[in-house]
Amino acid sequence: NYTTQLPNYICIRVDRRSVDSTGSGNNWRLQDTVTTKVSYFEQKEDYKVVLVNNQPVENKTLEHLGGTISEGEFASMMREIFQPESEARFEWARWGKLRGKLCYVFSFDIDQPHSHYRIVADRTQEIVPAYRGEFFVDVETKMVMRIKHEPYDIPSSFPIQHVETILDYDYTKIGTQEFLLPMRALV
Repeated sequence: NYTTQLPNYICIRVDRRSVDSTGSGNNWRLQDTVTTKVSYFEQKEDYKVVLVNNQPVENKTLEHLGGTISEGEFASMMREIFQPESEARFEWARWGKLRGKLCYVFSFDIDQPHSHYRIVADRTQEIVPAYRGEFFVDVETKMVMRIKHEPYDIPSSFPIQHVETILDYDYTKIGTQEFLLPMRALV
Protein backbone atom coordinates (compact mmCIF):
# COMPACT_ATOMS: atom_id res chain seq x y z
CA ASN A 1 0.00 0.00 0.00
CA TYR A 2 3.04 2.31 0.13
CA THR A 3 2.52 3.95 -3.25
CA THR A 4 -1.23 4.39 -2.85
CA GLN A 5 -0.73 6.27 0.43
CA LEU A 6 1.72 8.83 -0.93
CA PRO A 7 0.37 12.33 -1.49
CA ASN A 8 0.88 14.26 -4.71
CA TYR A 9 4.04 16.32 -4.23
CA ILE A 10 7.00 18.00 -5.93
CA CYS A 11 10.58 17.84 -4.70
CA ILE A 12 14.10 18.56 -5.88
CA ARG A 13 16.57 15.73 -6.44
CA VAL A 14 20.31 16.31 -6.77
CA ASP A 15 22.44 13.69 -8.54
CA ARG A 16 26.22 13.79 -8.25
CA ARG A 17 27.51 11.58 -11.05
CA SER A 18 31.07 10.35 -10.80
CA VAL A 19 33.25 8.38 -13.18
CA ASP A 20 36.24 6.09 -12.60
CA SER A 21 37.98 6.05 -15.98
CA THR A 22 40.60 3.59 -14.70
CA GLY A 23 37.99 0.89 -14.07
CA SER A 24 39.56 0.12 -10.70
CA GLY A 25 36.75 1.57 -8.60
CA ASN A 26 39.33 3.55 -6.63
CA ASN A 27 39.73 6.70 -8.75
CA TRP A 28 36.31 8.38 -8.83
CA ARG A 29 36.00 11.97 -10.05
CA LEU A 30 32.90 14.12 -10.21
CA GLN A 31 31.53 14.21 -13.76
CA ASP A 32 28.57 16.51 -13.19
CA THR A 33 25.80 17.54 -10.82
CA VAL A 34 22.24 17.28 -12.09
CA THR A 35 19.31 18.97 -10.33
CA THR A 36 15.92 17.53 -11.23
CA LYS A 37 12.37 18.51 -10.33
CA VAL A 38 10.54 15.32 -9.41
CA SER A 39 6.78 15.33 -9.21
CA TYR A 40 4.70 12.50 -7.88
CA PHE A 41 1.13 12.91 -9.13
CA GLU A 42 -1.65 10.30 -9.16
CA GLN A 43 0.86 7.54 -8.34
CA LYS A 44 3.23 8.37 -11.22
CA GLU A 45 6.71 9.89 -11.14
CA ASP A 46 7.84 12.60 -13.55
CA TYR A 47 11.41 13.92 -13.85
CA LYS A 48 12.42 17.28 -15.38
CA VAL A 49 16.07 18.37 -15.38
CA VAL A 50 16.37 22.03 -14.31
CA LEU A 51 20.14 22.48 -13.73
CA VAL A 52 23.33 20.80 -14.91
CA ASN A 53 26.42 21.95 -13.01
CA ASN A 54 24.31 24.79 -11.57
CA GLN A 55 23.49 26.09 -15.07
CA PRO A 56 19.81 26.28 -16.07
CA VAL A 57 18.62 23.97 -18.85
CA GLU A 58 15.31 23.90 -20.68
CA ASN A 59 13.29 20.95 -21.89
CA LYS A 60 15.83 18.34 -20.80
CA THR A 61 14.90 14.90 -19.59
CA LEU A 62 17.25 12.52 -17.84
CA GLU A 63 17.45 10.46 -21.03
CA HIS A 64 18.80 13.48 -22.97
CA LEU A 65 21.76 13.80 -20.59
CA GLY A 66 23.46 10.56 -21.50
CA GLY A 67 25.63 8.76 -18.98
CA THR A 68 24.25 6.94 -15.98
CA ILE A 69 20.76 7.88 -14.86
CA SER A 70 18.18 6.26 -12.62
CA GLU A 71 14.46 6.61 -12.13
CA GLY A 72 11.89 4.92 -9.93
CA GLU A 73 13.30 5.68 -6.50
CA PHE A 74 10.26 7.66 -5.41
CA ALA A 75 7.75 4.83 -5.74
CA SER A 76 8.11 2.67 -8.86
CA MET A 77 11.04 0.60 -7.59
CA MET A 78 9.19 -0.56 -4.49
CA ARG A 79 5.91 -1.10 -6.37
CA GLU A 80 7.61 -3.29 -9.00
CA ILE A 81 9.18 -5.54 -6.36
CA PHE A 82 5.96 -6.12 -4.42
CA GLN A 83 3.30 -6.15 -7.14
CA PRO A 84 1.89 -9.67 -7.63
CA GLU A 85 2.72 -9.58 -11.37
CA SER A 86 6.46 -9.58 -10.57
CA GLU A 87 6.12 -13.07 -9.08
CA ALA A 88 9.05 -12.16 -6.82
CA ARG A 89 10.37 -14.94 -4.62
CA PHE A 90 10.90 -13.76 -1.05
CA GLU A 91 12.96 -15.42 1.69
CA TRP A 92 14.01 -14.54 5.21
CA ALA A 93 17.70 -13.52 5.11
CA ARG A 94 18.72 -12.35 8.60
CA TRP A 95 18.34 -9.74 11.31
CA GLY A 96 19.98 -6.39 10.59
CA LYS A 97 20.40 -2.87 11.87
CA LEU A 98 19.90 0.29 9.86
CA ARG A 99 20.55 3.74 11.32
CA GLY A 100 20.46 2.19 14.80
CA LYS A 101 17.11 0.44 14.36
CA LEU A 102 16.52 -3.30 14.37
CA CYS A 103 15.27 -4.61 11.02
CA TYR A 104 14.02 -7.78 9.43
CA VAL A 105 16.06 -8.42 6.28
CA PHE A 106 14.46 -10.38 3.44
CA SER A 107 15.93 -11.37 0.09
CA PHE A 108 14.01 -11.29 -3.18
CA ASP A 109 14.51 -12.49 -6.73
CA ILE A 110 12.56 -11.50 -9.84
CA ASP A 111 13.22 -13.63 -12.92
CA GLN A 112 13.67 -12.06 -16.35
CA PRO A 113 10.18 -12.78 -17.76
CA HIS A 114 8.61 -10.83 -14.87
CA SER A 115 11.19 -8.04 -14.62
CA HIS A 116 10.59 -4.39 -15.47
CA TYR A 117 14.15 -3.37 -14.56
CA ARG A 118 15.70 -1.64 -17.59
CA ILE A 119 19.35 -0.98 -18.33
CA VAL A 120 20.02 1.34 -21.26
CA ALA A 121 23.50 1.87 -22.71
CA ASP A 122 24.31 4.94 -24.80
CA ARG A 123 20.59 5.44 -25.52
CA THR A 124 20.90 2.78 -28.25
CA GLN A 125 20.94 -0.57 -26.45
CA GLU A 126 18.49 -1.79 -23.84
CA ILE A 127 17.98 -4.96 -21.83
CA VAL A 128 15.47 -6.04 -19.18
CA PRO A 129 17.40 -8.48 -16.96
CA ALA A 130 16.40 -10.54 -13.95
CA TYR A 131 17.37 -8.94 -10.65
CA ARG A 132 17.75 -9.85 -7.00
CA GLY A 133 18.45 -8.14 -3.76
CA GLU A 134 17.25 -7.56 -0.25
CA PHE A 135 15.12 -5.15 1.71
CA PHE A 136 15.21 -3.99 5.32
CA VAL A 137 11.94 -3.69 7.23
CA ASP A 138 11.84 -1.67 10.47
CA VAL A 139 10.71 -4.02 13.27
CA GLU A 140 8.61 -1.31 14.96
CA THR A 141 6.90 0.38 12.00
CA LYS A 142 6.90 -2.60 9.58
CA MET A 143 7.95 -0.21 6.79
CA VAL A 144 10.62 -0.87 4.15
CA MET A 145 13.60 1.35 5.03
CA ARG A 146 16.18 0.11 2.47
CA ILE A 147 16.15 -1.71 -0.85
CA LYS A 148 19.35 -3.12 -2.36
CA HIS A 149 19.36 -4.89 -5.70
CA GLU A 150 21.40 -5.82 -8.71
CA PRO A 151 20.61 -7.40 -12.07
CA TYR A 152 22.09 -10.74 -13.07
CA ASP A 153 22.53 -12.84 -16.21
CA ILE A 154 23.45 -9.74 -18.22
CA PRO A 155 24.53 -10.83 -21.72
CA SER A 156 28.33 -10.69 -22.08
CA SER A 157 27.95 -8.61 -25.26
CA PHE A 158 26.11 -5.82 -23.40
CA PRO A 159 28.40 -2.82 -22.63
CA ILE A 160 27.28 -2.54 -18.97
CA GLN A 161 28.15 -5.60 -16.94
CA HIS A 162 27.42 -4.60 -13.35
CA VAL A 163 24.86 -2.35 -11.65
CA GLU A 164 24.10 -2.05 -7.94
CA THR A 165 21.43 0.11 -6.33
CA ILE A 166 20.97 0.98 -2.66
CA LEU A 167 17.91 3.05 -1.85
CA ASP A 168 17.31 4.32 1.70
CA TYR A 169 13.98 5.68 2.93
CA ASP A 170 13.20 7.89 5.92
CA TYR A 171 10.29 9.95 7.19
CA THR A 172 9.77 13.44 5.76
CA LYS A 173 7.14 15.98 6.71
CA ILE A 174 4.83 17.17 3.92
CA GLY A 175 2.37 19.72 5.24
CA THR A 176 1.40 18.48 8.69
CA GLN A 177 1.89 14.77 8.02
CA GLU A 178 5.00 12.56 7.86
CA PHE A 179 5.52 10.25 4.89
CA LEU A 180 8.14 7.66 4.15
CA LEU A 181 10.16 8.95 1.17
CA PRO A 182 13.54 8.26 -0.43
CA MET A 183 16.38 9.76 1.58
CA ARG A 184 19.39 8.69 -0.50
CA ALA A 185 20.08 6.49 -3.49
CA LEU A 186 23.43 5.11 -4.59
CA VAL A 187 23.61 3.59 -8.07
